[in-house]
Amino acid sequence: MGTWAGLSRLQPGSDHFEPVFSNAAANGGASLAGRIVQALFEASDGNIWAASHKGGVAVLDRQLRVVGALHSGTRPGDA
Repeated sequence: MGTWAGLSRLQPGSDHFEPVFSNAAANGGASLAGRIVQALFEASDGNIWAASHKGGVAVLDRQLRVVGALHSGTRPGDA
C-alpha cells in the first residue's frame, strides 16, 4: 500500500500494516524517490513499480528490494 509515509504491506495472518521502507537508512541505501507513494503497479514479472510525489519511480522485486529507478526528466536507458 502506498502511503504518505512510504510503502507498507499487510502482515501475513494479521489485520495490521507494517512499513516496508520510507527512507534509505532502513533499506541499505535504497529508497523511494519521495516519501509520498501515489501509485503502485505490479508488472507481469512480479516486480512492483512505485511512483512517488517527488516525480520518481522505483522498481521493487518480490522481496521489496529496489532493483531499479527512474527519476523525473529521465527515460529508460538514459545514462
